[in-house]
Amino acid sequence: MNTTWNSVLDCLTSPDPGGKTICVDQDDMDFLEGLGPATFSFLNEMYLLSSRTFALAIHVWKKFIAVRYHVGKPRMGQVQLLKTGLPNVSCACYVLCCKFVETHIPRIEDVAAFFGDNVTATAIRHHELQILQDVGWDVNITTAVDVLHAIMTCAPPCLQALSQRAELYVNVGYCDTTLSNFPLPVIAVGSLLAASCDEFNTVARVDSPYLRFVPEHLITAECVLWCNSLRNWMRRCGR
Repeated sequence: MNTTWNSVLDCLTSPDPGGKTICVDQDDMDFLEGLGPATFSFLNEMYLLSSRTFALAIHVWKKFIAVRYHVGKPRMGQVQLLKTGLPNVSCACYVLCCKFVETHIPRIEDVAAFFGDNVTATAIRHHELQILQDVGWDVNITTAVDVLHAIMTCAPPCLQALSQRAELYVNVGYCDTTLSNFPLPVIAVGSLLAASCDEFNTVARVDSPYLRFVPEHLITAECVLWCNSLRNWMRRCGR
């Protein structure tokens, strides 16, 4: 390893004195929060893997960031090193979640090749272990996709087709920091509302006639808010 990469590893794996997490400014925290979804979206589209892999990667990435970083005044030189090494970490997070969810996973060498010289298979393997240590070796995390699948077990056959579009909307919502912070049932039901609005050309309502199979206590005004916020956000993004 060269001197620069060793410095990056030191930055990522050595907490500040006193046991504190690594300190970054708000711009770099925004970069961190956006890097995971951007990496996972690219790789999920490249390999056509499941929505649950994407959703799980988002949750593990959030957990990793919460454990490893906090907003404050960074140490001199730390900010530049941060962005150099982090694509290896986001790739490692995705590969780790593929191993947990998928039957056939992408080769680490192929994943690294997509991102050029700054990402290597060796670094990805190193950071898989680092992420596991930081999240307490626990990646068995419930996602909004899991909640959606549970709800869809009650759906009649004629509405099962909503599931695929709803999964897409869950993952689109996960790409926005605000939408991804809603409770999991709200994201799951909100995505179903969005899918039904598209399928039946209607508006989101708490008493939607197309979602009568959803337990009544789960369809709330917050779900309608999430659905409408998602659709507005997608329009602003040109999706």
